[in-house]
Amino acid sequence: MLLLPLLTTGCLGITNLLTRVDAPTLLLLDVRPIQDKGLEQRLELDLLLQNPNNFDLVLDGMRLQLEMNGQSIAQAVSNQAVSMGRLGDTRVTIQASVSLIESARSLLSLGGRERNGSLKYRVAGDVFVTEPRSTRVPFDNRGEVVPGTSVTAR
Repeated sequence: MLLLPLLTTGCLGITNLLTRVDAPTLLLLDVRPIQDKGLEQRLELDLLLQNPNNFDLVLDGMRLQLEMNGQSIAQAVSNQAVSMGRLGDTRVTIQASVSLIESARSLLSLGGRERNGSLKYRVAGDVFVTEPRSTRVPFDNRGEVVPGTSVTAR
């Protein structure tokens, strides 16, 4: 009799370990300069994180790389805890670092906008999941930004 609860608890633990965690979708909503110091520029990135999983997701950090029209623009890390309900979304703001030398080079190359004035972006990196199980999940999302309008994702 005592063995049955132990077996049930053990099976639940194994099921939890085998649960596949799909990467959240990250959409770039806004980019704002916030400060510059010497050769470093700081940006604030507003992101919309969408949970495609049929269970709650708890993140305790992320790292990402932002590209615009194929050029690396910024890198960011965050240890901000984020909870997303099943099939839900949440807005997150993180700070990113940009070298002014890289920024100048990237701005010169951004002249290659599409006919409608849009810029293609890519946000790639990893999120660190703590629930339903501790794991690192890579993501790679692309979209398009038309200055003065909303973001579209692909």
